[in-house]
Amino acid sequence: MHRPPAGLLIQGLRGVGKTTLARGFLQWLQATDGLGKGCFWLTFQDIRSAEFVINRTGEAFFGPQFITAEMGAKLDALAKVFRENRFLIVWDNFGVVRGIPGTAVAATLSDEDQALLKTFLAKLRGGQTKVIITSRSDEAWLEFTNRYEIPLGGLQGEERWDYCKVILRDLGLTIDRKDADLVTLMDLLGGHPLAMRVILPRLAKLKAAALIQALQSNLTALGPSGDPAQDKLFATLHFAEQSLPDELRPLLVPLALHERFVDADYLEIMAKQVDPSWTRAPIDRFLGALAVAGLLNDRG
Repeated sequence: MHRPPAGLLIQGLRGVGKTTLARGFLQWLQATDGLGKGCFWLTFQDIRSAEFVINRTGEAFFGPQFITAEMGAKLDALAKVFRENRFLIVWDNFGVVRGIPGTAVAATLSDEDQALLKTFLAKLRGGQTKVIITSRSDEAWLEFTNRYEIPLGGLQGEERWDYCKVILRDLGLTIDRKDADLVTLMDLLGGHPLAMRVILPRLAKLKAAALIQALQSNLTALGPSGDPAQDKLFATLHFAEQSLPDELRPLLVPLALHERFVDADYLEIMAKQVDPSWTRAPIDRFLGALAVAGLLNDRG
């Protein structure tokens, strides 16, 4: 927080806890009177222009007339406020701005809009306000003068075993840290929270050795991508897919059309367009199985 770059980039794989870390940090700052004058939280999955980012932020200080000003004047006015006063800005899920090569994540902002956000960060350099950025990418295009990278890997040491206990506690299972197979399985999962939530509950029915064999088989079947950590995550997710009953797997297709949220009512309507025999009961079982695996959270 005391480094000159305005941007603090929390970088890591999907599901590793980037947004959770940012949210927890803000809560800690608020509880310890360290948040300054306030916080702005912007989720870039819902944003299609840099001007939206600038306008929504500027309106908080200058009112609705701010949006009518020329962009250069907007940037200068905002930079002055943020450099002189301590605020915290969160740019969550920032990876979609430029897109992620080799994936289905396409850029949501134009080259001009990307340059505008980069300019905004440059103007905040050395000031009191910081911008926390969460992304799967290293966002090298922002340059090191505008963002300091904080790589977020999996849980380590005792934290890894503590989280294992939390996951298995609801199943009534105890762990034996002297079990060589369990130690190997934990190392294979790499402390990734999502991978642990998907795999460890399977210990209720399978031995650690069997889970290791299944994961290694998936790694071989999927092939290397050049990123071992990502390969392990994909192998874990593939295991979750294989764990679904055969009759429920077709529902993965309409589920893949959703981002962030899925409504069971809508999913039922979509399924019935393909086959009128689909009912709500199997859809609820499908969503429930993914929730148990840690891939969905029931929002009621």
